[in-house]
Amino acid sequence: METRTRTFSLLFSVTIAHGWFGEAPCPYLSLEPDTDCRRLLGRKRQIWKRTDTGLQVIGETAHREEAPGQRKKSVPEPEEGDHYRFLIRLEDTAFFDVTKLDCTDFPARLFCFSNTPKSNRLTAKKYQNPGRNEEAILGMIDISLAGYQPATGAREPFLLSFEAPASFRS
Repeated sequence: METRTRTFSLLFSVTIAHGWFGEAPCPYLSLEPDTDCRRLLGRKRQIWKRTDTGLQVIGETAHREEAPGQRKKSVPEPEEGDHYRFLIRLEDTAFFDVTKLDCTDFPARLFCFSNTPKSNRLTAKKYQNPGRNEEAILGMIDISLAGYQPATGAREPFLLSFEAPASFRS
């Protein structure tokens, strides 16, 4: 007879920080996985959850205990080619009024924020809109966990940070 104990733990989280809102959540943006990321999450038996400040990805950490003598099956670990891509949805265009960000060629060019193996801070690059952006998408986040070893040694939330223009700062 097979017994199954299921436990889940936080794999990673993304926090949106905006200088205009201080410690409060930024209501102008939301995050959601793109189609490929939804497939990856399903294949890895992981789920995503929207939070007030961004999102969380949670994975099953328990092992399935089979009959004596049979192998235990574990949850797949992140692999080198795994990229968690989340769309940055623009909920309100007022975002542009309170954000120090070069959006002069938006939506022809979008933003791609990605991590490095040693940092949880997401850095931006612009890329050409592939022409499929008919929705209010500011860009995407591309997170790779393979080889990710933050300098602090602890897994902190990935930080998507925006500044308010100098004229709005106190």
